[in-house]
Amino acid sequence: MSAYARKQSAKRWLDCALVNHAPRSRYRMYYWNLVNDIRSKSSLLAIPSGASPTDFTQLRTVICAIAKLTQHRKHWTNMPEFWSPKELGYRRQFRSLLRHLFERYPVPDFLANDWLEPCQSDWSRQLYLHMAQGFSIRQFSPRSAIPISPQTARWIMQVPPHLEPYPGIRWAQICGLGGTRELANCLAKNSILDYETSDEPFWESVLRFLIRNMPLCLDEVQEIVNFVNEQKFEAGEYAWGHGGGTSPLQPELTLKGRTLRSLRRHMANWRQDILKKRPELAKKSFDWPRSEFAPLVHHDGDAKWLIFELLSDRALKLEGNAMNHCVYDYVGECLERTSSIWSVRIQRSGTPKRMVTIEVDPKTRKIVQARGKCNSTPTLESKQVLRFWAEREGLTLTSV
Repeated sequence: MSAYARKQSAKRWLDCALVNHAPRSRYRMYYWNLVNDIRSKSSLLAIPSGASPTDFTQLRTVICAIAKLTQHRKHWTNMPEFWSPKELGYRRQFRSLLRHLFERYPVPDFLANDWLEPCQSDWSRQLYLHMAQGFSIRQFSPRSAIPISPQTARWIMQVPPHLEPYPGIRWAQICGLGGTRELANCLAKNSILDYETSDEPFWESVLRFLIRNMPLCLDEVQEIVNFVNEQKFEAGEYAWGHGGGTSPLQPELTLKGRTLRSLRRHMANWRQDILKKRPELAKKSFDWPRSEFAPLVHHDGDAKWLIFELLSDRALKLEGNAMNHCVYDYVGECLERTSSIWSVRIQRSGTPKRMVTIEVDPKTRKIVQARGKCNSTPTLESKQVLRFWAEREGLTLTSV
């Protein structure tokens, strides 16, 4: 296809897209007037050079947004024919158009940018229009479940433009409570707090706890938030494993009166702490059939090496406690037979000593994990024995 033919094809696609998105209502005339003004004054609806119809995601986004703009014609404060853009780039030009049409007063960019999202909610659009008229976010109804204090409202204009509406309000809330921008970025983008929760007063207490104990590593911040959410709100089956039930393990969990040190201790020993309150969980037991692979007994001088499969949740729990890693979390995979867990031990005298825990994928016949104590790398001796066993059983090593 020649360059001229491609250009004509792209033009036909654009014309069809504009027709298909035109409002079928009294706003239709305003839509076409706005399209004509945009075409004459900016590159928002310009066809990219050398583009094919499959490359028009950006154009489709802009056209959908233009249709939404005309559906809110009654909120326009200026007519599009008086718009005079000076910016380059479709996002900056569209932001300039929004500012011209709607904003009597400044609105934060994170709300304005949401107009370009295909799944923009009516709530965020109405909030934008509310603030464009000069009203405070605290006067908006229906309000977000995230509490908007005067301090939160003061941070709204400083929310990073790339955030979506709910994460943006969470960001302002954290900064309003005294948190750093780094903490706000972390929790607003990479945690379950990127949206409204079912218990905002509780989560505000968690935020105050984190802010009070800063500086903390951001990885630990996320671990604390995930741990609290799992224990207080998620089904016990998710956190504990099979037998945990559908109710949360610690629905009464609170951080009031806790120190960071006591919380860290509880996060490290939460299974033992819960068993003291709910001893019936220890009575839950699951086992599963052996896999097709044979165990190993291998003599090397005065040392006897043992490799055998762990076939119950109790065996996984003991292995995890002794080796200080999370192998117990694989109970579900073992029950479904998508994973097979093995223990490598050495005996020179007395009781065999645990050296390595292995995960085998029964379908692909691969050893996908081999970890020593505290998830350390296996010793050279352990690796040699593991290779011997893998070769005998026709297994592939991928991580040793």
